[in-house]
This record gives sequence, C-alpha cells and structure tokens, in this order.
Amino acid sequence: MVRFLFDTSILIAYLNKEDDESVDAIFKASEIGKCYISIISIMELYKPNKRKQQVEEQVQKIYEICRLLNIKIVYITPKSQQVAINIIKNYYSNLGTSCVPDALIISTGIVRKAYIVTKDYGAWSNVYSQVLTPEEVIRRF
Repeated sequence: MVRFLFDTSILIAYLNKEDDESVDAIFKASEIGKCYISIISIMELYKPNKRKQQVEEQVQKIYEICRLLNIKIVYITPKSQQVAINIIKNYYSNLGTSCVPDALIISTGIVRKAYIVTKDYGAWSNVYSQVLTPEEVIRRF
C-alpha cells in the first residue's frame, strides 16, 4: 500500500485555499493509499503572530479533513527521533532555521516508508528520495 505524509506547507495551502493542487493532492492520495500528518505539523500551526482562536479553528479544520478522509495524525516515535538526529547532523544547513521540526517530519516519513508531500521539495529531496510536490502526486497517481 502506498503511504503519504503531508507536510505543514500542504496543510497551510489547504487551510488558506492557496492552490488547488495541494487540495487535489490530499484527496488523490487519500483515495489510493494510507495518509498521515505528523503532530509536528499541527504544532507548527501555532505561530506567535496568530490569534489563538484563529489557530484553534485551523486545527479543527485539519482534524475534520482527517476524519473525512481517514488521515491519521501520527506522533514522534523513538526511532523517528533517532533518524531526526541524524538528519540534523548531516543536513541542518539544507533545512535552515526550521531544521528541527522539518527533521522530525522527514524522519516520520522515512520510518513510515511514506512519500512526503511538501511544497518545500528542493531542500527536502536532498535529505530523502521519496519527496513529492502536490503536482507530482496528481500526475503520478
């Protein structure tokens, strides 16, 4: 079975209705495989410059789409933590200022043997070979 892990960038695009490709990729992936969202991506929605009520509404929308499409929220396992440490040691300069949450999300995809769907393809594809843009999900599957 094909597995997909959606990055925070895909969730933000979905929430903000920024592009149809991200939304289409979520629905396409959920039709053909098992889908995941890392709890780290949920946590990344909490930004200091956002009102708490706005964030809570966004988080509820994510949980609603998860229920609707049978997407599972996954937590960081000890194995994912170990993989993330190695990613940070070897690729921190590629991932930039958000290297810790990004490494945790990437490591979750690696451990779950999932394609990671992200808008941050460039940096992430240097770390993990199974990274797809939303457009690639639509085109390939």
